[in-house]
Amino acid sequence: MKVLLSVAGAFAVQAADFPTWEEYKAEYGLSWNGDADGAYGASYASNLEFVGATNAAQSDFELGVNRFTFLPEAEFIATFTGERAEAEEAAKFSSRSFAGVAASDVDWSQVTTVVNPVKDQASCGSCWAFAAVGATEMSYAIDFGELHDFAEQQLVDCETNCLDDPPAGGCGGGLSRCAWQAGGYFPTKGVCLTKDYGKGSYEAISGTCRDDGCTPVIKPGFIVGFVETQKSFDDLKLALNERPMKVSVHADSIWSLYKSGIAQESTCYDGTNHAVIAVGYGSDYFKIRNSWGKLWSEGGHIRISPESTCSTGPWAIFYRTPVYPQWSAEALTV
Repeated sequence: MKVLLSVAGAFAVQAADFPTWEEYKAEYGLSWNGDADGAYGASYASNLEFVGATNAAQSDFELGVNRFTFLPEAEFIATFTGERAEAEEAAKFSSRSFAGVAASDVDWSQVTTVVNPVKDQASCGSCWAFAAVGATEMSYAIDFGELHDFAEQQLVDCETNCLDDPPAGGCGGGLSRCAWQAGGYFPTKGVCLTKDYGKGSYEAISGTCRDDGCTPVIKPGFIVGFVETQKSFDDLKLALNERPMKVSVHADSIWSLYKSGIAQESTCYDGTNHAVIAVGYGSDYFKIRNSWGKLWSEGGHIRISPESTCSTGPWAIFYRTPVYPQWSAEALTV
């Protein structure tokens, strides 16, 4: 839900700073005929008004113009998020309390031996696959000393575990934890490299499973589930001292139009729609890695304030527990 901040004259003052509709379409290579052009043009104008009003109302963060600015919020969510509602499932996870004293700040995004460059899910509801694969890459690099580029397309094509209502998996959406839990795709089939699966690159479409053509680097049985921590920023800090954590949020217009700074919530949500990865924190923010490419926002990341009046935290980040993949006991002793 977009909440338009009421700031008299804010948009009028800042409108000249934004590209015109024709300039915007030319910059992003967009073109429509007839009513579609008018509808998207009106949506663009509405989003610019929201950007101008929000920026004028506060100085903690800045919204701006990007490849999403022409989209109505509902269409943006349907096209560029992809976390489905929780499916009914048995408890197939381990819960863990992280001990110790949290460092003053952590930033895994700068550790190139642990984190690959930010990836782009494109116009496909596959955030769940990018979050699952990204968290797997990072945890594997931390625990076994090897950073790999695993195949999101493998999950998009092949994972349908615990998704009974169509569209199940693929660009129709999914749940990251389903890929890890007992009976899920990774525990039963393993994890292949991007270069070895399918066409050797991410395709941003739901395709036929082609896992018989690749040899998994992470073998079947290596992943046996996922580990979760408690729903609080203090617990998330302690967990982030050890590794990045997959988290869930409700991405809205602040997310789609975010440019820089420490974003502040404007709406409370009772569910999530987007899977992402928490990669660090500072004294007054948490840093989240997204899957909308490195040109979005702060190099593909958003910083969010932990301050919240919402029972599920800002953007419902604690509607679900932060999680990471669990290795088998045999894998940890090799």
